[in-house]
Amino acid sequence: MSSNYAEIKACFDEWTKSWNEGDINGYLQGYADSPSVRYVSGKKVVVGKDNVSKLFQERGASGKLSLLHFESDCVSDIDAICFGKYQLIESDGGSSEDDHEKEKEKIHEGCFTVHLRRMEGFWKIISDHSS
Repeated sequence: MSSNYAEIKACFDEWTKSWNEGDINGYLQGYADSPSVRYVSGKKVVVGKDNVSKLFQERGASGKLSLLHFESDCVSDIDAICFGKYQLIESDGGSSEDDHEKEKEKIHEGCFTVHLRRMEGFWKIISDHSS
């Protein structure tokens, strides 16, 4: 494992922490401020930091995000490819007549492949494919 692994994993941990705190702007700090940044999920492709930001601002940062698996491979001094599995647990906020029943949770799990680039000393997402 290269020394960059710990640095890159710390970035993902910080972005995950921002998400879990409901800090969508903190989460979006992980994406490069570029018109060519790309986010792909399902059949949707979003290009440009402004458009990625708009998408996540509309969705909001809700639920508890966890990384279940994480790998990182530096392919050059400034580029890394990361692969992992995530879990997002969201509460539907509903309640039943029985006050003792817990809120129902929706559990989403998927995989991601992220291309990071070191820009001005920071690792930034330039391509994110999550499914």
